[in-house]
Amino acid sequence: MASIRANLLPGLVLWAVAAAVVLVHGLVPASLGIFDTVAGWKATGGFGYSIAATALFAGVLPFLFQKAMPSTRAAATWATLIFTTLLWAYRGFEIDLFYRFQAVLFGSDPTPATVAAKVAVDLFLYNVLWAARAAAYLPLEELRVPAHRVCGLPLGRLFPPQAARSHPVDLGGVAARADSCVQLTL
Repeated sequence: MASIRANLLPGLVLWAVAAAVVLVHGLVPASLGIFDTVAGWKATGGFGYSIAATALFAGVLPFLFQKAMPSTRAAATWATLIFTTLLWAYRGFEIDLFYRFQAVLFGSDPTPATVAAKVAVDLFLYNVLWAARAAAYLPLEELRVPAHRVCGLPLGRLFPPQAARSHPVDLGGVAARADSCVQLTL
């Protein structure tokens, strides 16, 4: 219940922005030039666009929102910004690659059958078998423990040592302690 309360406002803001974008696209013909410009950036930018856009919209902007909210400001550290931006940059590449693969499998015409097939594979295969599982194995809280112990990565200054745990942590079946090396593999 606490996580619902914590994520309610950000979730509502996200839904409102998404709904506004869809409504503007459908109801304001003057906006189509902006949407065409962004589509052009995507077409010419390829993976670079996907990496940059996903890092910005899933890494940087949520960090700024978190920094602006008094209740979450303390958790918005530089380490959080760096980690989430790099994570989402990679995920932007991964997701774009997956969608390109789906275009090869199902085509790129926006017919109901093509969209239904892509949505089904996205929801019931990609998300269940890879995306959610990969995210679940990310030891996000454990990254705040002595990060210089994250298998030799020189990250010690980025993560506050006061968040260290001294009890065993479950990292997807791999037992680790805060004073041991944490292997970050997906």
